[in-house]
Amino acid sequence: MALQLNCGVSPQHTLFCYHAFLTASVWTGERWFHLARYHDITYQRDGPAALAAALGRTVAEVFPIAYDVTDIVDGEPAALRGEIVAEPKERLPRAQLIARAARSG
Repeated sequence: MALQLNCGVSPQHTLFCYHAFLTASVWTGERWFHLARYHDITYQRDGPAALAAALGRTVAEVFPIAYDVTDIVDGEPAALRGEIVAEPKERLPRAQLIARAARSG
């Protein structure tokens, strides 16, 4: 399983990238949907509610999204498995977001 929606469905095509922050893209059947994180400028347009709508589901049916890429990626297993939540428990302050991005660049 690379990705599984909260309702148990695993989209056929997904993409992940982890540089400074995890990003996820899901094939909706019509187009690639690039999920925006809470700090992305496109969050209102491409955030969790928009992904759920693009998949014809509710936010509760989609999130949390479980991911496990241990079968296809080498690395620390704890970093290769996890969940993408609709709303994070804690948001990093802007200064920390910038520092994290700068360290990875």
